[in-house]
Amino acid sequence: MTDEEREGIKRRADITRFKLMRTLQALDRKRHEILDVRQNVKKHVILVLVVSLSLSFSLGAAVAVVVVRTARRSVRLRRERWDALVRAFRYPDRIARAKEALAPPLIGKNVIRAVLTTIAVELAKRLLSRVALAPRKRDVAFDAPPAIRAR
Repeated sequence: MTDEEREGIKRRADITRFKLMRTLQALDRKRHEILDVRQNVKKHVILVLVVSLSLSFSLGAAVAVVVVRTARRSVRLRRERWDALVRAFRYPDRIARAKEALAPPLIGKNVIRAVLTTIAVELAKRLLSRVALAPRKRDVAFDAPPAIRAR
């Protein structure tokens, strides 16, 4: 290999190294832009306002529902107790029926449901763990060529 060929290879390596550094700097700049919260909030002011107003409205509605239900609870309980008392006088034979034994077919169905549910949950867990923990191709680190590792 002549000196001229060596210089040509060095020049191409320098150009390639420069392009790679420029690409890495652009990626780093974009990463900073994406992760900069202030800049993103300024860029998406309307979206932030809509989301915050929606959340505050939802929270206010939830609090209002809880307050109304709490205020009406005593009235509702009183009405339910009165209705139960009226039912007890109308249908005294329905008040305290003897507990019926579980039929064997019903027990078998419940056992089968429990087993199938357990199997489905385990399969879902395994599938999710494989999907979540499986390395993606873009996550695999670039292995430097031997010439660069030797330096």
